[in-house]
Amino acid sequence: MSDQCAKYIEAAKTNLAAYKNVRKYYAVGMQDFQFEEHYDCVWVQWALCYLPDKEAVEFLVRAR
Repeated sequence: MSDQCAKYIEAAKTNLAAYKNVRKYYAVGMQDFQFEEHYDCVWVQWALCYLPDKEAVEFLVRAR
């Protein structure tokens, strides 16, 4: 899980503690996020529209 707000990440850790599917939390925005491993699915619902086109495309290329 990634969010650029560290406060939201800390709340997510508490609220999602029972869900073992979320293994890692990153306090970083999508525009700066670097993938450390391969993922089968990257969910960016209601998020790409907040990035400038150039940064959105760069994120999608990294996610590929």
